Amino acid sequence: MVNEVLSNAFKHGFLEGRSGTIRITLTDMGNGVRELVIADDGVGFPDGFDVARGQGLGMQIILNSAVDR
Repeated sequence: MVNEVLSNAFKHGFLEGRSGTIRITLTDMGNGVRELVIADDGVGFPDGFDVARGQGLGMQIILNSAVDR
């Protein structure tokens, strides 16, 4: 999942050689729970984009992987 998110950030967030930052943190929240946060300062999602309705294979992989287990 991390690979897919990073690939999407580079492919869609930093168009035409735009520079930027990607931040990855993994925090132990206790009780066996860990929180993974991947954030970037790229261009962001287009207006009206609904993450839950992502049609691309990459978004489906991310959504299916990002569940409480």
